Parts: sequence; C-alpha cells; structure tokens
Amino acid sequence: MDPTISSDIREDLAPTGVLRASINLGNPVLAQGAPDSPSGVTIDVSRELAARLDVPLELSCFQAARQSFDAMKEGLGDICFLAIDPAREDVVAFTAAYAVIEAVFIVPADASRGHAAVPARLRGGAQGRRVHRRVATTLRPNRCHRRPALPPDGGRARQDRAPGRVR
Repeated sequence: MDPTISSDIREDLAPTGVLRASINLGNPVLAQGAPDSPSGVTIDVSRELAARLDVPLELSCFQAARQSFDAMKEGLGDICFLAIDPAREDVVAFTAAYAVIEAVFIVPADASRGHAAVPARLRGGAQGRRVHRRVATTLRPNRCHRRPALPPDGGRARQDRAPGRVR
C-alpha cells in the first residue's frame, strides 16, 4: 500500500473495494491479447494502481474505446483509458497523458503545405476513431474516406495484402 494515498482517494477510485478497469482491446498500442489474458500498457497501469491502492483488480475487456467508456459511464467500471476528448469532460475526469500516440495522414510528396495539398479524398482512419473524427471535423466531411473499424485482430488475419503494400 502506498502511504501517500488517502482512504478518500481509495474510495473514489475503487468504491466497491475492487479496482474495476475497463480495457480497450481494439487499440493494440494500449492492450493486446484475449479478454481472459490481456497484456499491454493499460493493464500494467491498472495493476500498478490497484497495488498502490492495496485493492484487488478486475479487468473488463472491450473491443472499442466507446464500449469501455460506456461501461464506466454505466457504473460497471471505475477507470478506463481514453483519448482526451472535451466532449466527454462532463462525464469523466481526465488525468495527464500516460501515452502519446502520433497519428498522421499522407499527401503526395509534390503537394504544397497549405489546405490545397489535401487530396480530394483522404484515405483516413476507421470510422468512429478519435483521429478520424479530428480529421473529419477539420476538413469538409465529404473529403474524408471512412472505412469500417478493424476486426478485433486488427486486420492481421487478412491474407489479401501484398507485403510492403499500403492501401
């Protein structure tokens, strides 16, 4: 038990006496594996927080950040790991970032640097992903190509991709 953590903090973070963490398996940067044996940075952070609070840990795994957030919002979890989103600040309190994930979109090498450089249709992120929402709200929505979210395996099972080829 961490002596710097007060009982008030323990009760706020783990009101049931168990730290219930909602884990997003849909983002392999943050968590990987099956729901019965996940691994990754969010699992490590959850374990460390539970140890410092001196409470047991219960992990609930989901395939998307939205599902993880909804579980916490409905009182089924005490913590979850989300991109900072001002639209959610009325429901959750965000900590400082525990990870920084860079995301980019690609334009032709000979394009200028202004908005004119953005192609007529961006081949962007999965629909519903935060990075896609950012690009779609920055540019005109009809200029952003939305693809379905990847399956739980991150699309690794697809056999129709040639090595080294970007789609």
